[in-house]
Amino acid sequence: MKLTQKNLLFIFLISTMFSCVESKEKDQGDPLLNTDLDLIRVNNQYSIEIPTFMNESDDLNIEASLQYQNIFKETYVIVIDEPKDDFKSIFEELGQYDNTVSVVKNYKDIQLEFFDDEVTINSVEDIESSVINGLPFEIIEVDATVDDINIGYTIAYVEGAKSVYMIMVWTLQDRHEKYSQLFKKVVKSFNISTRSKGAKKNAS
Repeated sequence: MKLTQKNLLFIFLISTMFSCVESKEKDQGDPLLNTDLDLIRVNNQYSIEIPTFMNESDDLNIEASLQYQNIFKETYVIVIDEPKDDFKSIFEELGQYDNTVSVVKNYKDIQLEFFDDEVTINSVEDIESSVINGLPFEIIEVDATVDDINIGYTIAYVEGAKSVYMIMVWTLQDRHEKYSQLFKKVVKSFNISTRSKGAKKNAS
């Protein structure tokens, strides 16, 4: 089971040197929804659209198959994936799998329990439970505290044919409302790759 790594996941959030940097978007509707996005394909497995203001990283989470960040805007994205059959069999053996609900709901509940062990969760809000791009999605927003820092997360759990995925996008809590709609747009862009080619493409 792949779990979030607190010491890596928040390595860039402990810095306050960029806390006074503000974005320059004009206040008209939600201009962030017009942010340019790059389509990123990972390992011929899945694709997701990432804001062009974010750059690829390699030290947010050692288990992530995708990591992007902007340390000036203090925005971060990771994707964690694991085989669906392995997930089911492990937690069925542990007696922690609920056969009365879907795979993706089990994945959400179990991952959220592990996340609660790593951070102090202040609130969880269920945002959406639906099928997006033909895939079962569970989307939540979480307000949590780590090392006295308040962080706002938009998290999506997705069930594919062979794997389950967790997409986590976050920023400082006082900026989360500002970025919330953009974060939802990012997670909802997630899709399973259907092309025979498409090795990882970096935003530039």
